Amino acid sequence: MKTRYNHKGKIFTEVQTKIPIEVVIQTQDQRLRGQVYVRPGQRLIDALNESPSFLAVTGARVEWEGQHLETAFLALHKQHIQWIAPLEELREEPHNGR
Repeated sequence: MKTRYNHKGKIFTEVQTKIPIEVVIQTQDQRLRGQVYVRPGQRLIDALNESPSFLAVTGARVEWEGQHLETAFLALHKQHIQWIAPLEELREEPHNGR
């Protein structure tokens, strides 16, 4: 791969297109909701299995100690994830009184 530079010495890199997925993430103490990004044709599990150790979450909303916190960006260490699910695949089951 050839590295390209402009007249000021800035390095040009290829843009990686990624698709946002709205997810819910559970850690030991918090529940998060936000977007993670995967490459076209990639699954959420593929993004979790690749390096680096942190997962970027944008538009993050965190439930923590009874508070609801929001941030534009959050880096979550993958070791702390207990479960993660795409929001569109979650559905509430009717409660039948048991």
